[in-house]
Amino acid sequence: MERNVMLIATVLTALVVGGVVGAFVAPQPAPSADSVSPPSDGLVVSSTGQYCLGNTSEYDGWLYTTADERGYDVSFNVTVVHGTETSLNWSVDSMPNDEYVINLRTQSASPETSGSAEPDCTVGTTVVGTTKIPANYTTVRVAVDGRTIATVDRDGTLPELQEIETAVSTASETNTSSTYKPP
Repeated sequence: MERNVMLIATVLTALVVGGVVGAFVAPQPAPSADSVSPPSDGLVVSSTGQYCLGNTSEYDGWLYTTADERGYDVSFNVTVVHGTETSLNWSVDSMPNDEYVINLRTQSASPETSGSAEPDCTVGTTVVGTTKIPANYTTVRVAVDGRTIATVDRDGTLPELQEIETAVSTASETNTSSTYKPP
């Protein structure tokens, strides 16, 4: 009798442990396409504002997507070089063919946020954000002033990472040096 109880306990323990391990190892099912609100409802962004960058090749950014039960989480980190007279705005835009674009755009800065001192460094802003997009997406891109700097194509439910190797110059800063001296 004692041996039967021990056998039953061992079998039950094996079933519980197997279920727990299986939950972590088993591939996740693809999320349903209509389980997520449009991206504009859930974009969360943190921005540094203008600051002196130093060596722009030392900034590593990224674009990352991962599936969950309600869609895909998209996270990004981008440092953008721009002039003291400009600031950044951002949005996530839905495009034809289930493509989503994280748009970072320069705009004229208000007098309160623009720098006005002697030039002595390269100016930029680091933007870190996250949003959720529907499961039926085909591509996610990060664009700065309309120029694509990173792209991730959906590949099942596996996480995808695209590196952005340096600080990104805006179209107006490509061949010029932006300078700023903090107040």
